[in-house]
Amino acid sequence: MRSILFFLIGVCSISVMNCQSSSVHDSRGKIETGNGTIEAESEDTEPSEEYQPTREEYDRAFQEIEEIILSFNTIIQKREYDKWLSFLTPEYMEKKSDPVYLRELSEKPMLKNQNVVIHNLKDYFYHIVVPSRINAPLDKIAFIDDTHVKAYTYVESDDEYVILFFLEKQNDIWKISVW
Repeated sequence: MRSILFFLIGVCSISVMNCQSSSVHDSRGKIETGNGTIEAESEDTEPSEEYQPTREEYDRAFQEIEEIILSFNTIIQKREYDKWLSFLTPEYMEKKSDPVYLRELSEKPMLKNQNVVIHNLKDYFYHIVVPSRINAPLDKIAFIDDTHVKAYTYVESDDEYVILFFLEKQNDIWKISVW
């Protein structure tokens, strides 16, 4: 289990290095669920000092996001790649399909030791998303602005919140994004 944990931390680090530098870092970069360990998204965007949602906006967004994450969990459990694609922003797809990113990811010991090579987004879904995101609960959200939210889950063993997803609202639908 520890080797999976360190692999997922590494995956998170590559993701951040490819796009941006991290200003806040969770201590271990993992989320443990009943079905495995989750790679935590690295926190590189601070909530806007200017944007503070009302309690009503927060509660409404939390409910919407909680429902969508339950949908994500079902899609991931059933390994429904095509459905998963419909919840991704083009930016997420581009970043997670980048050949350099995928090559670096494939060089991580956990994948390399199992002779797993990530060639494309579909491989990424089956070898990274499925084992790391099954049954991940939503515990809190943080607004960046009215269309960008970080979804967190609480890791009891570490007594901290870690980022589960970066979400972006597009055409009234919350989608998994990168920013």
